[in-house]
Amino acid sequence: MTKLSIACHAITDTFGTPGAHVREYAADYHNPGGLVGKINYGRVVLGGVVAGVVFLVMDFVGMQIIPFDWEAWAVERGLTMPPLATWIVMDVLFGILLVWLYAAIRPRFGAGVKTAVIAAVFGWLFFSITQWAPTALGLWPMSTYWMMAAWGIVQTIAAVVAGAWVYKEDGAAM
Repeated sequence: MTKLSIACHAITDTFGTPGAHVREYAADYHNPGGLVGKINYGRVVLGGVVAGVVFLVMDFVGMQIIPFDWEAWAVERGLTMPPLATWIVMDVLFGILLVWLYAAIRPRFGAGVKTAVIAAVFGWLFFSITQWAPTALGLWPMSTYWMMAAWGIVQTIAAVVAGAWVYKEDGAAM
């Protein structure tokens, strides 16, 4: 089925639901067969857990690299650092979210490291933008923000590539 025939199918759908066939048949450069595989949610969770573990390990490494005393910062503001379980849950959820994004964009960009990097950069941009407001409010120095952002891109790419490596659809390898 060509892209033109997909468009015609969507317009002339006899059931009155334009676009139904577009979802079913998404023939593009990376998917010449036309059928888009369903997301393997079990593998999304598994890949997300792997990505979360990479995030967690790299969080600890980042804490050693970035010269910022988070404990002292929290005490100065009358805050307490959340328990380790909070960081574990956040890292795993972020990993699952980004592996899901990888699985969602995979039909358009193809399976592989390039697509994992695209998903990682999107996640990193989202996270970096959300951290801009606390930085602008003066909650931590601008230099710390830039160090966290620089480390974050390395961390996010490593985590998503690891999680994407685990993700498979219908037995296909990355």
